[in-house]
Amino acid sequence: MPPPAAPKAAPTPKAATSTALAGKKRSLEPKAASAPASDPALLAELKCPISLELPVDPVSAEDGRVYERMSLLHFFSLTDGPKVKSPVTGVLMGKAVVSAFQMRNTIERLVESKVIAGPEADRWKLANEDFKALSPEFRETVVKAHQGDVRAMTIVGIAYREGDQGAKPDRKEAQKWFFKASMQDGVGATTHRAVMLSGEGKDMDVLAAIEMTRA
Repeated sequence: MPPPAAPKAAPTPKAATSTALAGKKRSLEPKAASAPASDPALLAELKCPISLELPVDPVSAEDGRVYERMSLLHFFSLTDGPKVKSPVTGVLMGKAVVSAFQMRNTIERLVESKVIAGPEADRWKLANEDFKALSPEFRETVVKAHQGDVRAMTIVGIAYREGDQGAKPDRKEAQKWFFKASMQDGVGATTHRAVMLSGEGKDMDVLAAIEMTRA
């Protein structure tokens, strides 16, 4: 008859304490955090009412709202005269705008800290990279183009056609600006349309031809 099995030794107090502490430590370890969801109310407050995107170049308008500069300037260009109805309130306001630097800084910090995350933040990052790539002079030229300056429209069109001054090559955008110029300059319309349709010619040749048609 085989001898009976020896009973298992009871865990020592030290071993029991170590096991309990290990279990407690595991329970206190943080779980993998999922991507934070942006507050819809916060996004609605920060988005441009026209583009419905987070602005990379925000400006304050006379209606007290903040807009993407180029979206608002395009909206202004659709109405002649010094006054326009606010796209938010519908009340008449002037066309003066002021750069909203604090708003831009706030949005940038919220995106970097991931308080704003997801598709909206991703689109803002891409748009911000494109905006920073533009030269300050070109940004001013784009503003003038939105304000109806025909020569500025042509320069903007050339920049998008050639991928110059920090602008990414964009034939569709170039054609848009050449077309706008042709619609506002009766004398130079033929030159603008030819550039728009052909996409050929050197920068100085185009500008010289425009000046010659104005003479």
